[in-house]
Amino acid sequence: ESVSTYSTFVIIINSKSVAGLKINKRAVLDDGIVEGLIVMQRPNPKLKNRIAAFFEVIKIFIFGYSSIIMKDKKIIKMRGDRFHIKVADDICWNFDGEKGISGEIDISVLRKHLKLIVPKNVL
Repeated sequence: ESVSTYSTFVIIINSKSVAGLKINKRAVLDDGIVEGLIVMQRPNPKLKNRIAAFFEVIKIFIFGYSSIIMKDKKIIKMRGDRFHIKVADDICWNFDGEKGISGEIDISVLRKHLKLIVPKNVL
């Protein structure tokens, strides 16, 4: 499925938390699927539209991914193992708090690609 929209916030996650906040409590970390959200925005938004989009992002971090209902026309909710996202070349991505690449990206899930060794009491 393809979506074309202006947006103010895009997040693709495969974790239960982001920045210590339990944003995706129902996440299954080894199912080969990632979740994504796009907070839509109109082109050249007025201040009230920017503020509204800001509150949509805050709502995601307070209530989490699973609380976002599809009836909300300001948010697109996605799940999958592959995403191609086209953005302007001057858009810089953030990868887990670190500055990433700029421009369009391809995201593919490599299911169970890495072996992790962790203490039993962590899982």
